[in-house]
Amino acid sequence: MSDTPIRTQHPPPQHVAVPLLFFGLLIGPAAWSLQLVTNYALAAYRCYPDDMPRATILPNWHWSSPTILAINVIAAILALVGAAISVQNWRAARAEEGASISETLGEGVGRTAFLALWGIMTGLGFFAAIIFDTIALSMVPQCSG
Repeated sequence: MSDTPIRTQHPPPQHVAVPLLFFGLLIGPAAWSLQLVTNYALAAYRCYPDDMPRATILPNWHWSSPTILAINVIAAILALVGAAISVQNWRAARAEEGASISETLGEGVGRTAFLALWGIMTGLGFFAAIIFDTIALSMVPQCSG
């Protein structure tokens, strides 16, 4: 452990707004979880509304496929928005605190920069998860009754 004191003060003089910091950090996971739960409910009910699975989608439920795709697109956009907000937060925190990525991760300099960096990673990670979920929807048969 280094004997040099941490050179930043907390919070920084012109700190990043806390709601924006946490919005950037949490919108990706929230969008993914809502997308997963909503799509599961729609996809499951249209093929398994009763005690026996169906071979085809319920009549009048053909709207569910475009709806599921739209939910995935909206969730992917929200995850990217969270990552973009976190990039802005990272740049603002880095300018104020003078912290590089190695200092933020290695020495723990700057809580704001650390949370913004994690917001970038979670936004991009959950964006990838949403894209994989979308690809899986196109590869798996809708109803296999």
